[in-house]
Amino acid sequence: MASEAGNVNPESEDILPAIEFLLDLRSIEKLRCLLSAEAWQRFVAAASVPREEADVLYEELNQLKRLMAAEDEQMLSDEQRHRGMFLKKFPLVEQEIEECIAQLHALADNVDKVHRDCSISNVVARSTGAVSGTLTIVGLSLGPMTAGASLVLAATGAGLGSNS
Repeated sequence: MASEAGNVNPESEDILPAIEFLLDLRSIEKLRCLLSAEAWQRFVAAASVPREEADVLYEELNQLKRLMAAEDEQMLSDEQRHRGMFLKKFPLVEQEIEECIAQLHALADNVDKVHRDCSISNVVARSTGAVSGTLTIVGLSLGPMTAGASLVLAATGAGLGSNS
């Protein structure tokens, strides 16, 4: 019997869903993972559980899963009912909550507008910088051929560059 237990590696992927469920018995998600066809078959094989015992255990765990799901559903409906009763008794709170939500929507819209405006400003600034660099290079390049008349382009480019 000890040799069978020695063959099971507790860190094995095959029994990991079972270990995770045992560590958190209230987690219906971990139970669902354990009861998935592939994980269950790997667990049964790794734990060397006889087929009859595995079938009984599987049915019991499925019953537990159904009970946990029903309990979760009941808690959710109770929570919704309590929320409704609270808001009926305190209508001002409901109104304040709705006003806060409306304010949050307005703030989100404002943030979106500011972000859009900043993006546009960023594109304009980069474009101005590119034009400035081009004017400066062209003005300096043409300077010797135009006897200095094109230096106005270089000055314009430098001026644009200092503003962007």
